[in-house]
Amino acid sequence: MMVVRGIISAAFFGAVVGVILPWVIMTYMPGPSTEIGDWRWAGLALLVAGGVVCLWCVAQLITAGQGTSAPFYPTKKLVATGLYRYSRNPMYVGGVLLLIGEAVIGASPLLLAYALALGVAAHLFVVYYEEPSLIRRFGAEYHDYLKRSPRWFSWRRGAEEHPN
Repeated sequence: MMVVRGIISAAFFGAVVGVILPWVIMTYMPGPSTEIGDWRWAGLALLVAGGVVCLWCVAQLITAGQGTSAPFYPTKKLVATGLYRYSRNPMYVGGVLLLIGEAVIGASPLLLAYALALGVAAHLFVVYYEEPSLIRRFGAEYHDYLKRSPRWFSWRRGAEEHPN
């Protein structure tokens, strides 16, 4: 039952941040817009890639982590496989990619600013809350993970290649 609540919570948060607020920005605060032509296809690619990354992360948290991203049903196990091998925060990366894709499709500088502001907010949240919290929860296992995987993204793995 808690997993269902966690999925509903993640879906609600994703809908608000990735659909409702961008729609409000585009509808009620459109700001300047430019014609971008074929660049919209690049925006669509970013939107789809970001969405796939987010869904993949939700699935990994449920299956490998035995929990969700929701604070009331956190993962029981540290997830360090799949996309989490290449980034400690792939869901945030995916969310920002999705929002940048929406901004490109809508040719909206204001929506792009929203995406970048959320990226900065995610960084601050990760550094000042999430990482210290995970260190307390998972101890040495998380410290080892810090050495193996970068905070945001890299194709390479290993402490020598990714000093944090």
